[in-house]
Amino acid sequence: MAQTTNAVNACNVVISLDNAAGALTDISGSSNQCSIGMTVATAETNTFDGQWSIKKACKTAATISLQTLYSTLDTEASNILADWFFNSNGVSRSVQIDVPSSVGGSDRYSGEFVLESLDIPLSADDAGVILLSASLSNDGAFSRAVVAS
Repeated sequence: MAQTTNAVNACNVVISLDNAAGALTDISGSSNQCSIGMTVATAETNTFDGQWSIKKACKTAATISLQTLYSTLDTEASNILADWFFNSNGVSRSVQIDVPSSVGGSDRYSGEFVLESLDIPLSADDAGVILLSASLSNDGAFSRAVVAS
């Protein structure tokens, strides 16, 4: 197979998250890292007869790890995530991630997620921007579709 000519980067990924009013809000301008994890629950067993193990697959799950910049604006990622933790703990919110961008033909990953953790590391020795990390876990269906043109 020939080397691909269609590789993309993540420079223009669009990350959107429901705010407190339930409106999908673009948090890309205050986010700088995202990881989508997808797992399949599997089990393995063996029998007395046979050389190979038997594997079965069952449920699927998705997780999202976000890294965002600390900001005091209500419309940016850190405050939307803090509001989720303090005022909507345990409530699912919509998350949508467009890769490599929101242009037609891009991949759109979306679903309902719960906030599992929010970490705000603070250090007096660090002059850099405060970077928060959040872990989300799907609560129901998670899908991949193509962004319409």
